Amino acid sequence: SLLSLRLNRYIRKTHIKTPDWILNLLEDCKLKLGIRKNIPLNVENSIYSPALTTTLHPCILIPKHMAHQEYAEHLRFALLHELTHYKRRDHVTCLILLFLNALYWFNPILYFVFKKKREDIEAACDYEVVKCFDTEERQGYIFTIINLPSENTQTLPVLGMSSNQSRKIAEKRIRAIYTKRKA
Repeated sequence: SLLSLRLNRYIRKTHIKTPDWILNLLEDCKLKLGIRKNIPLNVENSIYSPALTTTLHPCILIPKHMAHQEYAEHLRFALLHELTHYKRRDHVTCLILLFLNALYWFNPILYFVFKKKREDIEAACDYEVVKCFDTEERQGYIFTIINLPSENTQTLPVLGMSSNQSRKIAEKRIRAIYTKRKA
C-alpha cells in the first residue's frame, strides 16, 4: 500500500545504526518467545516510543534515546511487548483496521470502534507479556509503560508501546495486567 511504501522510505531515511547489544537483546527476547523469523529492528531519530510497524513485513522501531545501555531493562520490556504483538499477528489486525478505516472513512462510529479495538490489542499484549513475570518484573514493566513518553503516531501505521497513550489508558492497561483472566 501507499502508506507502507511511505513508511519504508521514511525508515530508510531516518534510521541510525543499531548497536550490537540491542541486536543481541532482540535475539534473547525472540528466543524467550519462541520466534525464529528474522524481524528487522531500526533505531529511529524521530520517534519517542518503541513500535512495531503495521505492514505486511513488520519492523521494530526503537527511539534513539533508548539506544543506551542505561535503558537496557526498559528496552527488554519494550522488545518483549513488540515481539508479542508480532507473535499474536496484531500488525495484520491493525492493517485490516487501517484498510476498513480508509474504506469507511465517512462513518464516525468506526473511528471510535477502531480506537477501542487498538486499546484492547494493547491490553491483551500487556497481559501476554507479563503472565510469566514475577512481581518485580511486572513492576518494572509497568514502570516502563508509565514512563515512556507518548507521541502522536496517528500518521504512521505502527503499534507502539505507548503511542497516543493518555494517563487514563495507561491506568486501564495496568489494571488489566493485574486482572486474572479466565482460560
